[in-house]
Amino acid sequence: MRLLDLYHEKKERERRQKKIDTATKLAVGSLIGVITGILLAPKSGKETRHHLANKTKEVAESAKNTLKDSIGNFKEVEDKVKERVREFKDRDMFEIELEQDRTLEEVEEEK
Repeated sequence: MRLLDLYHEKKERERRQKKIDTATKLAVGSLIGVITGILLAPKSGKETRHHLANKTKEVAESAKNTLKDSIGNFKEVEDKVKERVREFKDRDMFEIELEQDRTLEEVEEEK
């Protein structure tokens, strides 16, 4: 497997894990907020339901904005990586595939 492939695979795993972590934190935080709001609310049931509906809309909007920001950040990083790859190609740099059984000294001897 080429070094660049390994790099991309690692970055993809990290990106997926970061998305999962963000979604988990958002869900847990929302749940804690809802439960706390219900338990501590000195309002009637109708008022509480109305309040919960409004808070749910706020949380959904916040999550949507966070997701848009994250997507924008990912696109910026992607563009930067693509630019760096173009720079390497422009400099006629190339990847070297190493066999797992060969040592670094053996590779250097062949040069």
